[in-house]
Amino acid sequence: MSCAEQREGVERPGILVPGPISSLRMIPGALFLIFLLAGPALAANRESWDFVTSLDMAQLVYGVPESDVATIIFRCEGAPKQIEIITTVVPAEAGPQQAAKLVLQNGKATARYDGTFGQDPDDSGYHFRATIPADAKATEFLKRGASLAIRVNGTIRRVPLRGVSAPLAKFEAACLRRPRPE
Repeated sequence: MSCAEQREGVERPGILVPGPISSLRMIPGALFLIFLLAGPALAANRESWDFVTSLDMAQLVYGVPESDVATIIFRCEGAPKQIEIITTVVPAEAGPQQAAKLVLQNGKATARYDGTFGQDPDDSGYHFRATIPADAKATEFLKRGASLAIRVNGTIRRVPLRGVSAPLAKFEAACLRRPRPE
């Protein structure tokens, strides 16, 4: 067999001589197999908007469903009701109890909140937390537009607002409804 035949991966009856060309033939099949196996795993980590309740707490969450992975949480609880805004969009230099500023922007609508960085005991990463009064202004900017920009001390991430309407309506009903007079 000549050197040229070996380079081309020439096929002899019943024998495939390995070469660069025959190796390239395997790549599309291997890539297909990788994407086939990775597809469900990637879909399982897709973030979405969701409404979650427990006892007297209501949460509007953009994160991975049925997990502890969240980009932003609007949490309402207590009397008088307050909304905590919690996000994992934080700069690398975040430190415990360090003061920070959160800017939420949707088009021309902008909300700014002062808060601090915190860290859960069972988590190695930091989060930002701000507490604001529970009123309609707290969620108004989520009702229109295509995306929400979350910026904390210069670190920014955009999340889509697609799919927020139904969970937002449930959150507002749970958090912003006025108690009935007795």
